[in-house]
Amino acid sequence: MDILEIKDLETLAQKRVPKMFFDYVNSGSWTETTYNENVSDFQKIKLRQRVAIDMSNRTLATKMVKPKSFNASSYCSNWTNRYAKSGW
Repeated sequence: MDILEIKDLETLAQKRVPKMFFDYVNSGSWTETTYNENVSDFQKIKLRQRVAIDMSNRTLATKMVKPKSFNASSYCSNWTNRYAKSGW
């Protein structure tokens, strides 16, 4: 099943999760006012797909102070050393 929107996730959860738990999570309390407001607020949000954009001029370089630099190797090695020393 392809998940393309929130409704697809809801359908998948309804199939996989026990009914009692799904009904609890997928509803609000009493008049469900907050639940209905949340649903209507999320329906107002429109996500725009960005396909077929020219990516030939994109770069990961950043300008921090003066020179442009991107040094992923030092970041990765510092991160790995930090966790290697802690025994994680």
